[in-house]
Amino acid sequence: REALLAVARARLSSSEAVVRVVGDAAALESVAQVAVSMYLSVAESTASFRASVRRAAYITPASFLRMLEQYEVLVGKRHAALSTRREHFESGVEQLEVFDGLVREMEEELKGMQPDLEKAAAEAVAILEQVAADQGKADEVKAHVEAEEAAVEATTKEMQVLRDSAVSDLEEVMPIYDDALLALGALNRDDLSEVKQYIRPPELVTTVMDAVCLLQGIKPGWAEAKKMMNKDFISTLERFDKDHIPEEVLRKLGKMLRNPDFNPETVGHTSIAAKSLCQWVIAIENYARVFKKVEPKRIALAEAEAQFEETMVALTEKRAELESVQASVDALQAKYEAACGRQEFVASRIAETQARLERAAKLVKGLGGEAARWRATLAELTASSSVVAYDMLMAAGWVTYLGVFTPEYRSQLFAGWMAAAGEAGLPLSPAASLSLGNLLAEPVEVRSWVLDGLPGDEFSVQNAVLAREAVAWPLFIDPQGQAAAWVRAMEAGAGLVVTKVDDGKLLRLLQSAIPVGAPVLIEGVGDELPPVLLPLLSKSLIKVNNQVCVRVGDAEVFYHSDFKLYLATRSANPSYLPQVFNTVNVV
Repeated sequence: REALLAVARARLSSSEAVVRVVGDAAALESVAQVAVSMYLSVAESTASFRASVRRAAYITPASFLRMLEQYEVLVGKRHAALSTRREHFESGVEQLEVFDGLVREMEEELKGMQPDLEKAAAEAVAILEQVAADQGKADEVKAHVEAEEAAVEATTKEMQVLRDSAVSDLEEVMPIYDDALLALGALNRDDLSEVKQYIRPPELVTTVMDAVCLLQGIKPGWAEAKKMMNKDFISTLERFDKDHIPEEVLRKLGKMLRNPDFNPETVGHTSIAAKSLCQWVIAIENYARVFKKVEPKRIALAEAEAQFEETMVALTEKRAELESVQASVDALQAKYEAACGRQEFVASRIAETQARLERAAKLVKGLGGEAARWRATLAELTASSSVVAYDMLMAAGWVTYLGVFTPEYRSQLFAGWMAAAGEAGLPLSPAASLSLGNLLAEPVEVRSWVLDGLPGDEFSVQNAVLAREAVAWPLFIDPQGQAAAWVRAMEAGAGLVVTKVDDGKLLRLLQSAIPVGAPVLIEGVGDELPPVLLPLLSKSLIKVNNQVCVRVGDAEVFYHSDFKLYLATRSANPSYLPQVFNTVNVV
């Protein structure tokens, strides 16, 4: 138990998602204790289950690790979903409250509107006369300013074309410099110390260090190179003045780089540190060579930007002038339009506002019941958020451990887990809400599954959730073919590939389906899993050329994140060994 506790504590405390949701250290400790109790209760039940049901069921420490991983996944996913829904309903309630406030504001507005409207009617005639006199002068000024702005805009566009050209050329050189910094990032002091210990370094190491000395303005030689590799060596290289390397240095450096052995792969066989320095030298030389070509354009860019700034200052001044004149024109136009429609406005405004108020009042009344429902839902979501970390512990146990068990055993084990959680002081949702379907599936999802052929009983719904949520691929014990039929219907729209474990084209089908994210159903699985599929079954993903891949047979194929794998056996009572339970989720 202590060993399991140590593993649980380490895994839970290192998970950002779990720590964020669970909170304090005492709660994390209680979660770890209950997780171990859940594991031990299942371990104790497997022997009696095998004896009474005569079906293989094993639980191993690997199962415990998978449960902790499952818990981390479920906590993060469920907490994010609850947070999103809670924010949605909080926003809705806030909007209703804002709407109530707007109705009250309209009521006050209606009270104060009558005197204002009467005053506006009296001013209409005077405003109309002023608009007629000033409009001609405003149009004159506006036309002049618009002509000036058009001239400035034309100049600005010319400057922008030049600037875009210069920037485009400069962008060529920066990735090369980034390569140099990446090479330095691979250096560490231990590797440098190993190099400094050489009395007579290998020839390739000497060549690389001579090149670094040359760039640093130091006379090439091993004695000087060792002095150069002081504690500030790496930061000195990071600050290296890459833009002003003398032409003579570049000429000598180019001669060194023509040595066919002066490449990271060859140097790396001799020294890891020298390999990184070799990468840095090559990147700096490439940068300097390209920079020499780009430098004239960079100077032209600086001149273009200076001229661009002057042009923008002039344009800003003209726009400010135009804005001032336009504001005057707009104000006059607004007054003119208001004067033209003032008489009609005076007669209609009160009636219009009254009608709006009546409509708003009806809407508020109609939304009254909806607001109450939203507030109740928000309270439920808030309550669920406070216990989600502990509900998901129960769910993780369900998904990881209980797939192979009958309904009776599932119920007994789950009841024991709830009791253990209660003893540890972990609050859970009400018992009626703690079915796996309620915890991890929405009613609309369950209805969709049933339409696809899933039996509607609780046990079948649990199995569907296990298949969807488990971090391991599901292996259905499916003597009647119900699970396979459900998968066929559910995944038909996703391009499901159906095959058998003894199909000679199995590997080729998988190699085609995985990169495009097409789901695959493998039927006819025996008591042992095909060894050739173990990398895929255990989700042993690898990185190849910055792409996530998985080995299928003798090929490494791109692993699409949407890929799903289902396995099924028609055997009613398969004799699976522990290794099978460690690899897949037997349901």
